[in-house]
Amino acid sequence: MVTSWLVRQVLKLPPNWLVRLSGNRPVAIGNRVLDPAFQFLSHHARKGRDLTDMTPVEARQATRDGIALVGTDINAGVTFEDQHITLPGRNLPIRIYRPQGQKPDMPVIVYYHSGGGVVGGLDSSHTYCAQLSAICKAPVVSVDYRLAPEDIWPAGLDDATEAYEWALREASSIGAPPGQAIVAGDSIGGSYAAVVAQEMAHQHKPQPVLQLLIYPLTDLTSDTPSMHLYGNTWPLSTELMSWFRGHLLPADADPEDPRISPMLSSALEGLAPAIVVTAGFDPLLDQGKDYADRLRDAGVDVVYQCFDRLPHGFVSFAGGVPAAEKACESIAVLVRDQLQL
Repeated sequence: MVTSWLVRQVLKLPPNWLVRLSGNRPVAIGNRVLDPAFQFLSHHARKGRDLTDMTPVEARQATRDGIALVGTDINAGVTFEDQHITLPGRNLPIRIYRPQGQKPDMPVIVYYHSGGGVVGGLDSSHTYCAQLSAICKAPVVSVDYRLAPEDIWPAGLDDATEAYEWALREASSIGAPPGQAIVAGDSIGGSYAAVVAQEMAHQHKPQPVLQLLIYPLTDLTSDTPSMHLYGNTWPLSTELMSWFRGHLLPADADPEDPRISPMLSSALEGLAPAIVVTAGFDPLLDQGKDYADRLRDAGVDVVYQCFDRLPHGFVSFAGGVPAAEKACESIAVLVRDQLQL
């Protein structure tokens, strides 16, 4: 049986060894070359069963197993506790991270994980939430929002909004300034963060202090070059995106609804400052870059960064892939520095 320890040791091998173990030639698409550790993971993952051939329940287990295999260690200077937010008719699970030396002036960070709204959970971003908490010296609230098809859209988005508003009310209970919060997330979690900021503006409610959008889904109608050039990459392909969409959205959903495709909102003025991060090997690459440009054109303060050698989903690999860990660290530093301006 392959163990997490063994996989993590292999991923630390010299880059040329990893390339030899995964096809003998570097993976190059366009003008980008994939990180060797991710080339190794992709090469071996493609030998297994694809998520699109699974039921959502099977896909969730496969995703959990994959993340556990790479590792989910967290910073020793961070503690975490699983709790829940009591809502009408249900409890919303959350995980709260607290760093040593937490700064009382740092706002709480509300984080939404990846998974297309169908798979994923608190463990998907466990390592990164702890890393974010440690570097920013801020509490992080990771949200285990409802998943489709058991709870189709907009159930997960509603949970994201509820969690943000809870954080505004309860921030002081975890040592953060009351009435302030950051929204953050990766992939569809980044989409939820973007939509929460837009919805707060539309409803004349408090804006987040900052938006952290990591390789966000911003336009379900997108047919940009990256959707084709990187349409068969791992772990996200356009085929898998279609599988997610088929489970997530009701039959009558409008893909041009800004709550699904925040890029298509007619008004982005007045939104919170944003950090937008993209991955080079990702069908969503252009969507993230285009959304950053639209925000900037609307007068929003934007910091944009692309990690050219990494694939979509790299946040979930921060515990085992050195390049992912380094990228995630640099994103957390961006957040910290932005808050100290």
